[in-house]
Amino acid sequence: EALAPRRNVSETSYLRRLVETMCSLAGHGHCIIVGRGAAQVLPAASTLRVRVIAPQALRVQRICRTMSLPKHKAERHITVRDRQRSSFIREHFQRDPADVHQYDLLLNVERLSVPDCAWLIEQALEVRQAALQTTTESAGKALMGT
Repeated sequence: EALAPRRNVSETSYLRRLVETMCSLAGHGHCIIVGRGAAQVLPAASTLRVRVIAPQALRVQRICRTMSLPKHKAERHITVRDRQRSSFIREHFQRDPADVHQYDLLLNVERLSVPDCAWLIEQALEVRQAALQTTTESAGKALMGT
C-alpha cells in the first residue's frame, strides 16, 4: 500500500507498482533489494542474485531471541512466513524460490558469519561487475570492427 496513492490497492496494481519500483531501482544501480521476487523479476544478466539460507533450528533460535518469542511461536512464525513468501513467488512469478539454479550465490549462515557473507557478496559483485565490463567492452569493439 505504501507504493500506491490510494489506501485500497488491488493485488494487480500492487504487483505492477512493485515490479516497476524494483526495475527503476535496479536501473539506477547500486541498490540491494531483499525479497519481493527480485531474483525472479530482475534480469539475470545485470543482477547478482543471492539466496541466504540457515537450518530451521538456527532460524528458530534467532527468532526467539530477536522477537522474544517462545520456541513454538517462533517455529509457527517461520512456517507461516516461509509459506507466504513461497506462495507469493509461485503465484505471481510462476517460479520456485527454493530452486537454486536461479541464484548466482547461495550462502549458509550456519557455516558463515553475517560479516563473512557480506564480504563474499561484495567479492561476487566485484567479479560480476568486472565480467559485465569486459562483455560491454568486447561488444563495443565488435561493433566498431576492431
